[in-house]
Amino acid sequence: MPLRRAIVLLAWLSASSLLATACSKGPEPEIIGVTAHDAAPDFDYTVWVDCTVRNNGDDGSIEVSASLTGGGRWIKRDTVFVAENSERKVTLEFPEVELLGAGPSGYEYNCSAQ
Repeated sequence: MPLRRAIVLLAWLSASSLLATACSKGPEPEIIGVTAHDAAPDFDYTVWVDCTVRNNGDDGSIEVSASLTGGGRWIKRDTVFVAENSERKVTLEFPEVELLGAGPSGYEYNCSAQ
């Protein structure tokens, strides 16, 4: 009898663990803000894109991407941990822009997350 009880208990624990894993939905990222800035006026050889991501799901890692287009097209990515129902600003650097270019206003930029 004790062996049967141990087997039933082990089966119940395994099923509970599997159910808890199946119910976990993972992170659900949402981009809630996008801005860009350069080093200083007339010295804009680097552009930084700030992506603010909100996690509407469970705690977890989120890959944030930013793209910058104008005189070329560049994409940068970073993976960050964001707690459930929290926000995080991720800054991605684009040193590829041309020296004395148009700064952030001369480029199109956007962010995405998954």
